[in-house]
Amino acid sequence: MTLHDWFTEEEDTRFFDQYVTRMEEWLDMLVNGHVALEEIKAQALRVVEMLQQIEERLSMEERSLVTRLLLELTLLHALESTFLLQHPSSIREKRA
Repeated sequence: MTLHDWFTEEEDTRFFDQYVTRMEEWLDMLVNGHVALEEIKAQALRVVEMLQQIEERLSMEERSLVTRLLLELTLLHALESTFLLQHPSSIREKRA
């Protein structure tokens, strides 16, 4: 995978948001209201494997920082998921 800057100079756009919003299959799942349990399990496995790879390479200071980052990212994900559940029409508006 090619390395990308996480933020652009022109705007405060997260590279990670752009990654997800470009995934048509993800947007289709949201619009259709169906995400297969198998997809969730496969994604969870990919994340765990990557976390295990990076954990062994980090110093204690780096691990502490990455742990805080992951906790904040988890909270952000929970907030966004809750918002989408409360405002499902926002998904359709985003695609238009």
